[in-house]
Amino acid sequence: MLIKNNKTDIKSLVYGVYYVNDNQRYITFDNSLKIVDIQIEEECEVIDNKYSKYWIDINHKLLPKEWNYTLFLEELVDNPAPLNDDIFREVKERIDKEFLYYDICKIDKKMVDINAIEIGESWVLCPECDEAFEVDKNSKIINCNSCEIELNNPYYNILSKGLNGLR
Repeated sequence: MLIKNNKTDIKSLVYGVYYVNDNQRYITFDNSLKIVDIQIEEECEVIDNKYSKYWIDINHKLLPKEWNYTLFLEELVDNPAPLNDDIFREVKERIDKEFLYYDICKIDKKMVDINAIEIGESWVLCPECDEAFEVDKNSKIINCNSCEIELNNPYYNILSKGLNGLR
């Protein structure tokens, strides 16, 4: 499921849905802050209402079965670094792969116009200053070590296209 927050115009992948006093809440993840974000139905527009194949109905909540234990939602919201939680991380990775057909670059809050140049393995060349540097292949946006300009990571795109067949 993909939603857009009408106040911020930010698109987010939904990892679960639950209710508080008949008000629907969406569990999303803010990649830039690395935190779980709970969004309120009234503030959002559903862009794609396809449910995850990993969701099951648990007492009127649409959640991955691994999240079906007492107080998991409360622990998830209170956890300052949910990616350190194995259960959260594994479920997030599965749902991310399931919905890779979403244009991930457009989901992100931030987009940049300049692409780094792939030069081999995990090395890129900055088109602005011709500086070569090594990058983390899991980062969508990278900064040149020399001129500090923001660039799109060409390896991230390759990784995404390679996983597209999982859908």
